[in-house]
Amino acid sequence: MSAKLQSPSTHTPPEKIADELVSEIEPQQATSTGGTSARPAGRVGDVPLPGSGFWTQGGLAVASTGVGEAITKSLLSYRVYRRIRSTGDSLDTAMQWGIDELIDEGVSVGLISLGSEGEGRGHSNTDMPWAAWTG
Repeated sequence: MSAKLQSPSTHTPPEKIADELVSEIEPQQATSTGGTSARPAGRVGDVPLPGSGFWTQGGLAVASTGVGEAITKSLLSYRVYRRIRSTGDSLDTAMQWGIDELIDEGVSVGLISLGSEGEGRGHSNTDMPWAAWTG
């Protein structure tokens, strides 16, 4: 968090302080993988690669899962992020675009996205569960 916290004046209402703090919070992202069997020794999957398995910037987070080689070659998470930012597409529309335009037919992938307003969405071309915390 880049905001510098300062002591509030005795006249600043608590809800104003909370609003200012919340407005500075950026989505954060952590990813993990169960791995894939029968892959070459030393293979690095898509999950730890920025732009492939994840991208978080400017109040928007996108993460991908599925066939790592396809996700990595297409820089799927970053390109979906760029689509949202450059066109104003909704999370759902941009994720659908990413799967339709960047991933070959028959290659299983899924995406989840989270905006700074707390909107969480998921989309895949196969059965992949996802959940959003609306806390």
